[in-house]
Amino acid sequence: SGATGPTGGSHAPAAHTGEGTQPGAPAGMQGAPSSGHPGTASSFSAPEAPGTFSATPPTDPNVLLSSLAGLMTEHRRSHRDDPLLGGTHSIAHFAPTGATRSYSAGELLDALNRMQQLTAQDIAKRLMAPQPVEALKADLHQQLSSYSDEPEQHKLTEQQANVIDLVGMLFDFILDDENLPNACKTVLSHLHTPYLKVALLDSALFSQHNHPARQLLNTMAQAGVIYGCEGEDSDLLGKMQQVVEQVINGFTGDLALFGELTEEFSAYVDTLKRKVELRERRAVETIKGRDKLLEAREFANEVITASLADREPPTIIRNFLKLTWTDVLVFIYLRHGRDSEDWQSACNAAEQLAWSGTVLDAQGLKRLHEVRVHLLESLHDGLNLLGGYNEEGIRRLLQDIVTCQHAVQARQPELAEKLNPSLLESQLGKMIEDQPAAKPEDSEIPPRIKALIKELELIEFGTWFECTTNTPSRRLKLSWFSPTTRNYMFVDNSGQRVSIKTLRELAEEVEKGVMRIIPADSANPIMDRALNAIYRIMQRFSGRTTETS
Repeated sequence: SGATGPTGGSHAPAAHTGEGTQPGAPAGMQGAPSSGHPGTASSFSAPEAPGTFSATPPTDPNVLLSSLAGLMTEHRRSHRDDPLLGGTHSIAHFAPTGATRSYSAGELLDALNRMQQLTAQDIAKRLMAPQPVEALKADLHQQLSSYSDEPEQHKLTEQQANVIDLVGMLFDFILDDENLPNACKTVLSHLHTPYLKVALLDSALFSQHNHPARQLLNTMAQAGVIYGCEGEDSDLLGKMQQVVEQVINGFTGDLALFGELTEEFSAYVDTLKRKVELRERRAVETIKGRDKLLEAREFANEVITASLADREPPTIIRNFLKLTWTDVLVFIYLRHGRDSEDWQSACNAAEQLAWSGTVLDAQGLKRLHEVRVHLLESLHDGLNLLGGYNEEGIRRLLQDIVTCQHAVQARQPELAEKLNPSLLESQLGKMIEDQPAAKPEDSEIPPRIKALIKELELIEFGTWFECTTNTPSRRLKLSWFSPTTRNYMFVDNSGQRVSIKTLRELAEEVEKGVMRIIPADSANPIMDRALNAIYRIMQRFSGRTTETS
């Protein structure tokens, strides 16, 4: 057959059989065009003896690939119809029994080109649903059979089957990866056919970390893991769809396309990263400001509480101190700090005002007469600082306070209580209402929660958690910890603040499994994670290990 790719590029001739191997040609694809990243025929060949399989995935990528080939070959020969990773059958499952001839490299490529062309015809619609690996293998077998004169006599070579099964398990891993949002999985699953072509042309896809097609898949998957595909930055999903369409429409064998798309997508992700970091930085600065406000409020409350200790001034003075003068103290704390003269002067004014609302002896009355003018000036300046009172309002309020002082000293408490002007509501109090109060960490805390609290106190900023209170679950990043309130702030994939939790609340949710720390290795490139997972699964299938992770 002489089928061409979506853009008309020709491929290896069908007359070339898959029985021999040209020196240096990619495994299973003799006669294929050079890609600049030549694979080796031994890449998908089994080791000489089963005993060479290590218990854990080999760190040498070539040894890992060779070992995977051996495990897959062994599995096909002993359990031909048993499913592989993801529940998908081996491509050998679809082959006719008794077949003695092998499809050529050209025939296999032509079949994949036809599948790629069909996908390209209505790609926008197809991208809305995931591409099942089992269905793709069935389609590939159908394409091969339909264009063969003797389909009952043809099967794939061991090396071709190894490549097809390994790529299939790679995309089954992607479809099952808990770290990837479903929308990202769906889009990436449609790269299966072009990536199968890449693997058949160049087995270095599995052994070279800098392989352009490998880099593109890793980059897109990592972006999906970190930034998600929902919410305000859902245009990431649109960008992924655009890249996948370009691969399906444009890949005819030249790997340069993947390098160009990786560069373009990475530039997009860099812009997205800056946008998310800016949003997160603003969220942190906002919560830091609120935390500083809360700290100032606590110090101001301490001053007012101390000034009213053992004193029962009339309502007007008590409310003025608790509502209005507390805000004045907060403003001064934030602007000048606790070591400033302004802070000390405001503290003295609170003390003098509370004192002036109590019955005084002759010496006290003399002192009140001496300090009253200065006290009123301090109160006037403080009310001006708040900005909520006009000059006439300040004058009336101070006049009421003086009238109250005189009523108290004249021992006319009923007159003093009648003075209860309407004070402005504390605006600063409103700003910190959404701050969760820290629960007292006393002896009532269960030992397990205490232990978790100690562990969480050491956790690093930037740690990702999985939150299962919503369906589907959400990835939340620990962005900041307040030393004042002992509260933890979490942001979502877009950098937006989504929750504030006390240390104890977080520990309790971790204990319940509602919040789970995501392992750091989840950020590793998806192809590295996939190949290691496939190796472990194949080891388990072979009975060499009972490991399930």
